[in-house]
Amino acid sequence: PLGFIDVPGHQRFINNMIAGVSGIDLALLAVAADDGVMPQTHEHLQVLALLQVPNLVIALTKTDAVDEHRVQEVEAQLRQTLAPFHWLSPPVFPVSNVTGEGIDTLQSHLLQCEAVARGHYDAQHFHASIDRAFHIKGTGLVVTGTVAAGSVAVGDTLIMQPGEERVKVRGLRVHDETAQSARAGERCALNIVSAKTAAEIARGDWLTAPGSAELTARIDVRFCPAQDLPFALKPYAPVKLHVGARRVAARLVLLSADTDTPGEETTESCFAQLMLDEAICTFRGQRFVVRDHAGLVLLGGGSVLDLRAPKAGKSRPQRIALLEALGAPTELEALNLLVALGQPICLSSLRRDWNIQQNGLTASMVDAALTYTHEGNEWLVAESRWQAVSADLLDTVRCWHGQHPQQRGIKAALLGNAREQLKRTGLLQAVLAELLRAGKLELPEGLLRLPGHRPLVSTEDEQRWQLLRGNLADAGLNIPLLSEIAANTGIEPASLEQLASRKQKDGVLLKVSPKRYALPPQLHELADALLAMQQRGEDISIVNVKRSWQAGRNLTVELLEYFD
Repeated sequence: PLGFIDVPGHQRFINNMIAGVSGIDLALLAVAADDGVMPQTHEHLQVLALLQVPNLVIALTKTDAVDEHRVQEVEAQLRQTLAPFHWLSPPVFPVSNVTGEGIDTLQSHLLQCEAVARGHYDAQHFHASIDRAFHIKGTGLVVTGTVAAGSVAVGDTLIMQPGEERVKVRGLRVHDETAQSARAGERCALNIVSAKTAAEIARGDWLTAPGSAELTARIDVRFCPAQDLPFALKPYAPVKLHVGARRVAARLVLLSADTDTPGEETTESCFAQLMLDEAICTFRGQRFVVRDHAGLVLLGGGSVLDLRAPKAGKSRPQRIALLEALGAPTELEALNLLVALGQPICLSSLRRDWNIQQNGLTASMVDAALTYTHEGNEWLVAESRWQAVSADLLDTVRCWHGQHPQQRGIKAALLGNAREQLKRTGLLQAVLAELLRAGKLELPEGLLRLPGHRPLVSTEDEQRWQLLRGNLADAGLNIPLLSEIAANTGIEPASLEQLASRKQKDGVLLKVSPKRYALPPQLHELADALLAMQQRGEDISIVNVKRSWQAGRNLTVELLEYFD
């Protein structure tokens, strides 16, 4: 179907015109032969160009009211006006509603216009900006708008933003005909079940597929200034942003890659940040128009790049490089460029910000990249970046061993403290897990170490260990307390406890109780004695074990609790 959206032509109603032309494939611009090109004609063309409307047809009307020379004069005027824009020689049809001249030719041309392929939009989630809401007796609440992306069908559940209210689609009309579904580019009316009344729904509210959109009040964009601006754009200039059917107050900052200070003025396409007075629902690639704060002067327009714009560092080279990647012509090109920058990319967030369904943006589309999961989200990183982080972690652990030869390893938290971004994106945890799985690192007692690493023991510690081990070996099955060993050897009790704890972590001592340690052969012998008692059918009781081991009661109880 070929649907028409008639927008007001007068300069005073340019706001309505902007809302009406969002999402259209072709513009039919009417210029009266007697009036010629008017100021609003220039503004209409600029709006159409900034919104990247792909096709343009011109109807030169009221030819019956002027002579042929005037028709030719206005047509030449139109060609001159159209020269700076992207349309290449759009057709001009002189027509008259009085005589019928040219009407059939124009109609024939329109019917032959090739429909713009909408397959790309079908891979997106449903997204529409509401321009009207009203109540029909016997039907209920109805909202209308142009479908910006995706498709909707009767019975679907949608989210109304702001407010995140879940609404049900009870019925649909497309181009004033009852329909079961509607898709991108079509005008539709949706009969919805909502707790809101028509008066509570504002012009420019959004309907989206569940889980496909978030509100944002700060966006980075590619901005194209309008032609012949009457004044320079100053930093943080107050403006009015038009996106879909919404008009919202904002502040505009032009960004520059050369300095961290926002740019002041430009005549070329550039990056910019918009700080909005209220949050909007948008996605990467959505077109917008910016007017001055009073809504009288067209300042420019462009496309949304990033819904998660930072407050600080907005003009740093790394940030500009990221915006360059986001501004690539296609999602696939943008994804590959983002991965090539080396930073981890959250695919789950990217799909939501770009309004793309899961199968429309997958890790398999990127060469030399790896995926991992962090906090339930799918992440993507360049294989070279993964390998670099892996080598860095191994080098860090290796250097730690060299600088702290007497320690068994490094706490994993120390690695994260110096690599906050890697930790925040989950790449640090993912790489560590892979190194542990591959056996390139070990994690005994929560300390990271290289395989085979053993702490260097000082001569003094070695002497103390020989005294400790000798006392335990001489005691046989009567395992002494650490305080008894300290009294026998003259080693300070605190130093002895630290030594015993280190040797337990090294696996050469076993901790029977907080104040008693044993050599593995001692406990093996005691364990064998218990198993022998069991085989003889004797009860494993404190009395029987104490008599069998010829040990004191406290030692017997501690050993039996240890074996439990």
